[in-house]
Amino acid sequence: LNWTGVDMEDAKKIKDYKVIPGGTITQRKGSLVTVEGIILSFEPDIISLDDSKEARAKMICGHAISTESMTALIRSIISEGRYQIICPGLKTDGTACEIEWSYPACRKIGVLTRDEEKEFETKLSMNFVNRDPHMGECSKCHVAIWNEDLNMIRVQCVNCRKKKQAVDFCWRFLREWKGVLSEDCGNPECTGIEYKIRSLKGTDRKTIGTVKNIPCLRACPKCTMVIEHRVWTSCKRVAMR
Repeated sequence: LNWTGVDMEDAKKIKDYKVIPGGTITQRKGSLVTVEGIILSFEPDIISLDDSKEARAKMICGHAISTESMTALIRSIISEGRYQIICPGLKTDGTACEIEWSYPACRKIGVLTRDEEKEFETKLSMNFVNRDPHMGECSKCHVAIWNEDLNMIRVQCVNCRKKKQAVDFCWRFLREWKGVLSEDCGNPECTGIEYKIRSLKGTDRKTIGTVKNIPCLRACPKCTMVIEHRVWTSCKRVAMR
């Protein structure tokens, strides 16, 4: 914690620093040297390529990263709608490293402030929910719910049901069900496109040849049918019949 440029000691109380009403106490990042349970490295930063003698953390894949780079990496991943923290470095043969780093380790290495922890963990969780086609948000209480059978598009929220406030809603459109048939929710705007967009946005990424970050799901530009590239390494050309 920092008050007017002075680091506040744990053994002291706030009143010892004569903090005025309305004053702001900020939380600054600490040094990796004081973080327990990590291996320090003086190799160049995998992101910034900084090769100064600053202590960095050695990740499980062997790459080194600084506190600032780790924080920036997590923020970048969140902004892209992803939730897995993948090493952005290269192996010695020039191929992508793609080793997944655990969030608890990254949180420790990033020396995240409380505000950053709250922001990152909330957004990573939402990214996880949004990418899974079996997950959706109740249109009434906005709680995340699970739909095991994706062919069942008329669903109810378990949370609302417990409160005896349940209403049927459309899984594809995520709006209240207005129709009388099981196949048509009665919302004229519901075309199924929203569901496809959610699926495409949250799809896994893969590497084909030298090209990285390729979506496993794509929509045909002509008929909009969603198709999956199942084989991990195969031809990048897909033909619709």
